[in-house]
Order: sequence, then C-alpha cells, then structure tokens
Amino acid sequence: MRGLRFLLSIAIVMSLSHYVRGHAPAAQTEETDARISDRDAGVLVQRFEQLAAAELRKMDPVGELYLQPDRGDKDTDSYSWGRLVTSGDQERRTIPINPLPAHIEELLSPDPHFDARHYVLRFIRHDSVNGLPVLIYETHPIGSYDGFEGQVALDGQGVVWRYVGSRRAVDSFLTRWSGEWRKRHFVYSGWRARLHGGSLYTTDVFIQQIPSANSPAQFSRRGRMRLWNYGKTRAEQARAELQIVNGAERPLSRALGPSADENERRWMRDVEDYVLEVLTREGYLAPEGTFETRSCAQVISNLLAVSRIREALDPPVRCRVLLSSRLDLRLLGHTVLISVGCLDTAGDEGTVAMILAHGLAEMVIKPTPITAKVAFVKRPALDLLAALETKASDEEPVNKEALALLSKSLYAPKLEQAGLFLDGMNDVTTRLSSLVPQTFVDHVGDTAGALRQSEWMRRRPVYDPSRPGHYSALPLGSRMALNRETNQVDLLHAPLVPIVGKSFGVVPPYPSNSDELSASLASRSAD
Repeated sequence: MRGLRFLLSIAIVMSLSHYVRGHAPAAQTEETDARISDRDAGVLVQRFEQLAAAELRKMDPVGELYLQPDRGDKDTDSYSWGRLVTSGDQERRTIPINPLPAHIEELLSPDPHFDARHYVLRFIRHDSVNGLPVLIYETHPIGSYDGFEGQVALDGQGVVWRYVGSRRAVDSFLTRWSGEWRKRHFVYSGWRARLHGGSLYTTDVFIQQIPSANSPAQFSRRGRMRLWNYGKTRAEQARAELQIVNGAERPLSRALGPSADENERRWMRDVEDYVLEVLTREGYLAPEGTFETRSCAQVISNLLAVSRIREALDPPVRCRVLLSSRLDLRLLGHTVLISVGCLDTAGDEGTVAMILAHGLAEMVIKPTPITAKVAFVKRPALDLLAALETKASDEEPVNKEALALLSKSLYAPKLEQAGLFLDGMNDVTTRLSSLVPQTFVDHVGDTAGALRQSEWMRRRPVYDPSRPGHYSALPLGSRMALNRETNQVDLLHAPLVPIVGKSFGVVPPYPSNSDELSASLASRSAD
C-alpha cells in the first residue's frame, strides 16, 4: 500500500513538472509579445499620428489656450479661444474670426509630421493611462531633426494615449504667441480620449516653461489647452449653420391678442433664444442640462425667493454656462451667461451666489436692451459674444442692490469666502489680466468695497495668499467637468483641496475616463 502511494506521489510530481515546463515558455512568450519592439513602436506611432491628424481635420472642435506666469514673474498672462483650424493656411483665411494662433496644432501631437526614420525609440516600462495598460517609450530625434524629445504612452493596438516632452517648434510658437522676444523653452503633455465614432482626439494639454539656467525656479509659466465640441464633424457643423432662423419664427401680429408690452417681451425672448442657439451650436456655450436647470437655477431661485424684484423680472431669469476658463459674466436680456472659469475657481456656493447676485442686480437697476447687433443677425459667434460685453458705469447702486439680495438670502452667513474671492481677484488682475479681465473686475470686483465692508464679509480672515490653509480661489479645473463630445458641464465629484499659491492657478489636468464621465452625466440628466 505504501509503495502504491509512493508511486502515485511521484506520478503527481512528474505531471506537475511537465505542466510547469510546458507553460513557462508560453507565459514568457506572452510577456515578450506584450512588449512591442522599439523599431515597430516607431512605425506604430507614425501610423497613429497620421490617422489622428486625418480624423482631426474632419472635426470642428473649439479650443482655448491659456498661459499664466508664476507669482515671481512680472509678465502678464495670455489667452485665446475659438474654432480650431488645422487644414492649412488657405482654409484659415476663409474663417472670418479665428483668434486661436496659427500653428496651434503643434500642441496636439508629439510631432504632427512624425516619421519613424527620424527617431530612435527605447522601451522604458509598463504603465497605465486612465486604467488602460500602456507601454512607455522614450523618443529621441536623430541628428539635427527638429523632433519630439520625450515619452509616448503606446498601447498594444498602436494607439498613443499620452505624450510628454519638448520640441523646438513648440518653443517658438509659444514664445511668439505670448509676446516674448527672447525664446523660451517649454515641456508640454497631451492626453487623448476616445470620442466621436470611437476615434481618439486630444482633449487636454498641460504646458510648463523650463526656467533658464540664470533664472530663479519660480520665474516660469504654466498653461493649458482644452478642446471640446467633438460631437459633430465639420460637414455636420456646416449643415447646421445653414439652418438660419427666418422671419416665420418671429412673433406674428394679430388683430386680437397680447398687449404691445407682452409682444415686446416675446420678441426679446425670441432674440435670446436665437443667440443662445447660435452660441450652443458653435460650441461656445454649454447646452442646457442638469447643472443649469438644477444648480444655477436653484441659486437664482434662492436669491429671488425673499426679494421684491421677482415681478420685475419677466420673463423668468435663466442661467447658461460659457465654456471659457476666463472669469466672465454677461447678460443677454434675462439670461445670465456665467463662465466655467467663475464656477471652477469659486470656493463655495456663496461665492457663485455673489457673482449671480450682481447679474440679477444689473438686470433690475440698469437693464441692458438687446441691440440690433444680435437680433437674428448672421454673425460669427465670437462677434455675438463681443456685442454682449458692456463697460462698467455707475456700479454703486448695482452693488447695493446685490448686497440687498445677498443679505436677505440664506447665503448671508456664508459670504466670508466670497469676500476673500473678491480680495484675491483684485490682487491678481494686473498679473492675470487675460484670465481676470478688467471689465469683469469693474463689474463684479467690488472695487469701491461696498460688499467687502458689509457686516457679512467683514468677518473674513485677512487676505494672505502665502499662508498655509488660506485661499481666496481654487485652481482652474477644480469644480467643473466638461464632456468633450456633447459640451455638457456638471459639478465634478472630487474633493475641493485648495493649494497654497495656486488661487486662480493652472494645475495638470489628468482627465478622467471619457466613457465614465459620459455615463455619469447621462445618469444625472435622467434622474
């Protein structure tokens, strides 16, 4: 019996050894196959960048580019936004207004003309991007070729999900655009997401200036580029632009019907709807969704609930979100246009209420009539936005009315952070004049101190941007999530962590998985 057991144990050991020897080479081969050879990786990067450039030319995205100096630098910031044109200078000349600088597509790829013959790639490590397994390769241009010096994240299908590095062409482009005469050096990092029809597009680019050898470390710049409006191809966008609102949609005169005053209000509302439709279709305004109908509308309702001006604001007040990182607040009749930049940097709901209260007060104290410049006129979207910008004048009664709205609302005990926001905004406006335009400060900045000297804001801490635990505003990208395909916005479900010295600042984006974000926005809209 013992002999039988001994023979059985030997047979089991032998079978296991054969199993291990038979499968060990297979596992080793699988690991080897998972790693693409350096030469093949260069060819895959070249093929993908050519495909990505061709797919991008089919689309009609909107983008913004922002470059911000650190606190030690005396330079000012730079900002541009508009439609992205990548099909050559001939097509660029046919665009009536395109404030985005030429050659901006240099940022959307490690090298728009990537040629594997001009590069040497070297495998570094296995990693992941947005939960996807990728291979990290170093890229080195051969000889004097002006190529991309950095790293690319490549998956097993030959898709470049992320790139980080530098290139002389990008240095020259950013130096010229920011108005500098001495060439600066930058590192830029781009992230891609799978959007329209399963294609991959660059959605975020982070930019960091490399200080020169003789400059202090803080004398540098940070910036970012965001792109959205990937929901339509260029052909689909062109067809949409042909759908011009005609006179049949305007109010018809009738022998018996509404009064002249009511007809006038209807006409103004029709004009509002037309402008909102154009701005939304062109990708500069988020479509009305969960955030606008719930969060913004709730803040406005809270402000008007205890006021006496509800009857004066007919038709009802609406709120829509401009997809710009600049701090911006514009009025279109009884529609408030507030920018993503305001919502991103506001530290709490009381600060958002303070900004919206100013818009409501301006509607009551000095309503701005809708001019013929925007009434059913076929004009570029940025022209329509420019027509809505007004210069500040006689802001004292507006500030008093805004203070009256806030003091009677549930936000009155929560305005200390709003006071710090006003302090920080007035402090950085000279250095960050592109992010915090002077027109916004003149309207909302409480330069005379009527709000900040009130009993509700007087108890705020002394403004000190360098003190740990003290902040006046959040960095860009802290509160709002933007779907790059549908242009919908919603609150970002992430901890609000202030960073010392980064109020109104730029931080690396590291975007979340686009599929998860789309599902989250869709589920909230369905609730």
